Amino acid sequence: MFNSRGELCVHQRTAHKRLYPAFWDVAAGGVVAAGESYLEGAERELAEELGVQGVPLTEHFRFYFDSPDSRLWAGVFSCCWDGPLRLQPEEVQAARWVDLHGDWRRAGEQYAPDSQEALARLLKPLLWIFLHEKDWFAGPGGLVYSTDSGRMCPDCEQPQTECRCAEQAVPEGDGIARVRRETKGRGGKTVTTVSGVLLKADDLKALAKRLKNRCGCGGAVKDGVIEIQGDKAEQVCELLKAEGYQVKRAGG
Repeated sequence: MFNSRGELCVHQRTAHKRLYPAFWDVAAGGVVAAGESYLEGAERELAEELGVQGVPLTEHFRFYFDSPDSRLWAGVFSCCWDGPLRLQPEEVQAARWVDLHGDWRRAGEQYAPDSQEALARLLKPLLWIFLHEKDWFAGPGGLVYSTDSGRMCPDCEQPQTECRCAEQAVPEGDGIARVRRETKGRGGKTVTTVSGVLLKADDLKALAKRLKNRCGCGGAVKDGVIEIQGDKAEQVCELLKAEGYQVKRAGG
């Protein structure tokens, strides 16, 4: 799981785990339950271990892992999440975000080899991009790192030192915040959108961040529209009203 800055979430397993106790993991995961698909299992484990729900998962590949400690078939998925983490105390005792460009492994830490293998396979094509095309990580909001220019603004895709998004003028309109529940063209996932809010780009992002934090989910701002992951329409309406906005429920 990455965030929009391209950082990877790593977490430490609890000390009473039978396999790899107190090791660090670069991925949430577990055994697929009877009748579950790989995707359903990944969504369940992500929700149980890290408290992340309603975020679209991208499937990359499957592979067979074989070691003296374990043998398994694994399905590898990724997602982008900027919301809070809620750790499952029975499974996870700590978590943090790491920048893969730096020396992110701390002295004395041990990492579960199965998820390490999954990460290595996932990053192999990204390494080719890093070496040949100069763009390291592109999240749902756009390019966030370039080896030529460093950190990038995911909205205008310019270096952060040259970003002018905050200088955008306030959009025109009637000022009514229209809240919609949308599923079309989103791979079966539900997204709650907020349009019509008359704020500058930086203020709109700040509002989106507050909504994401209070709803406990991810989201983004795209073309002046706030997108909140999941069916959060009623909650978003109440939150906007509490901030003094005139709100209208539209669409689904």
